[in-house]
Amino acid sequence: AVAFVCGRRMERAFALMLVLLSVSVPLARIMFGQGQWSGMLIPVSDAVILLAAWGLALRSDRYWPLWFAAMQTLAVITEMLSWARLDTQYIVFANLAAFWSLPALIAMTWGTILDQRNRALEARTT
Repeated sequence: AVAFVCGRRMERAFALMLVLLSVSVPLARIMFGQGQWSGMLIPVSDAVILLAAWGLALRSDRYWPLWFAAMQTLAVITEMLSWARLDTQYIVFANLAAFWSLPALIAMTWGTILDQRNRALEARTT
């Protein structure tokens, strides 16, 4: 919501992508059931987020996209480790992968707020 209220086009587009993925994965599971390919929905959506986050981070002049991309990278790496099942229960790695989503969203939210404050401050001084 902060991205839509305080953000520029870049933040709004990125937030819209996150919302669409968050809604489409559970809907796809409901519509198509728990088939063999449904287990790939989350890894594929995480990969899409990862590619979009790094694309944004490399093009942006702001800091939050870099933080978001780094945390998403950790989530995807942890998710890939869960596939290996290194003598650890799958749920441990799944929870570790999911953990990084909240700090990434906090970095995006706080970064968007700080960017909006800086734009407002610059507008007052000019």
